[in-house]
Amino acid sequence: MLAKNMQAIPKKLRNFFSVLIVLIVASVFLAVYLIDLVSLTLTLIGVGVAVALGAAWFLLGHTHHRLASNVFMFSLLGFALAFLLVTTLFSYGFIYSLSGPIVPYVSYPAILDASLGSYFNALVQSPQFSLLQTIHSKTIVFQELEVVTSYSNAPGGLQWVFYMGDLNCKLEIGQSGGKPYEYYIINWVKDPIPQDYPSSQVINLSFAQIDSIGLHWFYNQSISEYVNATGALPTITDLRLDITYDSVGSYQGIVLFFEGIKQGYDQLGNKVYPTVFQVEFQPNGTILASENSPGM
Repeated sequence: MLAKNMQAIPKKLRNFFSVLIVLIVASVFLAVYLIDLVSLTLTLIGVGVAVALGAAWFLLGHTHHRLASNVFMFSLLGFALAFLLVTTLFSYGFIYSLSGPIVPYVSYPAILDASLGSYFNALVQSPQFSLLQTIHSKTIVFQELEVVTSYSNAPGGLQWVFYMGDLNCKLEIGQSGGKPYEYYIINWVKDPIPQDYPSSQVINLSFAQIDSIGLHWFYNQSISEYVNATGALPTITDLRLDITYDSVGSYQGIVLFFEGIKQGYDQLGNKVYPTVFQVEFQPNGTILASENSPGM
């Protein structure tokens, strides 16, 4: 109906609408490109579809098929606005957060029996993450996993960080236990993958090494480090584990941080989480560094 009504509009006004639509479409794709809503590949695909619709509109506009020309004109506008809406929803994680996978429950001391590799595989093999990888040309690479057994206002949970190679930014995925993961693409801060970053095979091997040794073993080693340094057993209420890429001394690679925390309150009644011990391991169990707080 709208396409038919366009034929009754004076030519000057039709030309004005035509120029306005071209400007809107151009602005949409320029905004998508500048804000890095999606990868350059998908942006170019969108531009290609828009150019095809625009060419059909232009060519038919110079024939007697004015109605068909108007249909393509409004199709072009509709496609551009739909492209902006969909890429916005995808880029800020709204689509992925609508359904699983569910974050596993983590608590102390139950976390010591967990498999971090299983957590990793459950996430990266999920349909949501696979869709993300496809959209971003399989350039998403693991950067960090933080496991916290208790938050101040929620049960413990997982927080993942990934590099997004096509956008040179970070992807954060996390939530407390029992809830669907929430996805955030931090595309307003550039954070490219380091040139010497380990391959996916090395990252997978690191998770496998940690699982084969077991978190209980790393925990016992951390306790032994504390006892050897202070002469007493530590008192802790929570754990924080962190797997990331780091340089410690002459070692450069994947590191497991094992941190013991003692929950308490300060003089104002606010919750505080002082660190009792922190030990840094290579995935094979070699201790890289340790720090202890006597009397905790």
